[in-house]
Amino acid sequence: MAAWEARLPDRLPPPPHTEDGALAVRALREAGLWERFKSLRRFATDRRAWDEWLHGPVARHFRRLGATAFVRAVEQALEGLASRPDLNRPILWFERQLERVTPPPRPRLRRPKTPWRT
Repeated sequence: MAAWEARLPDRLPPPPHTEDGALAVRALREAGLWERFKSLRRFATDRRAWDEWLHGPVARHFRRLGATAFVRAVEQALEGLASRPDLNRPILWFERQLERVTPPPRPRLRRPKTPWRT
């Protein structure tokens, strides 16, 4: 092995991976949307850019929205994308559609009633 080959792994960071990104992929697979979602990969410049997008912005939206709201938002964005074949940068448009979705309200925790307060 040449000296430059030995130094190569030091220069390249490992591919990005987050638990939220993996959970997002699992949710899309269970909903039957992964094949349609994965078709966006052809618009990424390379595999590393796809992984960074999947485990970066997409994972953040999954964490923000939760599994069911995320799947619903992805389904609506994919339907919108199908009706817009003229887009120059579909990945950015898709990400903006996810940004527009408001997260579901958090459940309110009720304090136990005290006898002296009404």
